[in-house]
Amino acid sequence: MSHTKGPYRLAAYPNIDGTSKLTRQNDGALILLAGHEDDTKPIAAITYHGNAKRGQQWKADDDAEQLATARLISLAPELLETLELADNRLGLAADHFRGEALAMITDAREKARAIIAKAKGETE
Repeated sequence: MSHTKGPYRLAAYPNIDGTSKLTRQNDGALILLAGHEDDTKPIAAITYHGNAKRGQQWKADDDAEQLATARLISLAPELLETLELADNRLGLAADHFRGEALAMITDAREKARAIIAKAKGETE
């Protein structure tokens, strides 16, 4: 099975007032959406917990780790595509190297291929 195709983007789960502005009124979530504007579907949620006074504006610093995690996850399809491209280009370049340089390229490709296989569910 393959992953949900991108692009991915983050959105705030709609709050009580119907807006998608992040606030600390209550618990909520950053929703990871996949697809284009006219064909979007939710694929994951990263929750945040209300611990401030009602109506206080949510600040990225309040949950910096959760927000950083959400951003990293949202870039997963592009990171996988870039890693596959890098593996391919390193393979082409490998023909021009020998010795220690070739060993470094080979090592990098092995690591890239292991991560690609994990991302595609081919290994654990």
